[in-house]
Amino acid sequence: MRQDVATFLISTGFEVAPQMLQNITGKDFRAVFQHLILYFDPLWPFKPEQRFEESFMQALKAMKYPYLGQIDIKWLPTPAAMHSWPALLGMLHWLVELGRVSCSPN
Repeated sequence: MRQDVATFLISTGFEVAPQMLQNITGKDFRAVFQHLILYFDPLWPFKPEQRFEESFMQALKAMKYPYLGQIDIKWLPTPAAMHSWPALLGMLHWLVELGRVSCSPN
């Protein structure tokens, strides 16, 4: 999944080393997440005065993320932790798959 996410990010103009996703920081996670959401909706209102946790949950609700109840916002400051990274990586991978489907010709 890490490789899929890194490949998609690079294809959409986001510079990322695949190693970054092995031990991702809160700041990098936020940048990746915001890039993916803005890929779908360039006008998504990420407000600087709003806490990331709030905008994170609002964006996932808007995207109709099916496993929203399995994400804990307390994980966001340390996304690489053993207990949080599998779910957060899965969510990023879901967004990547959604991006692939939305831009693939039918």
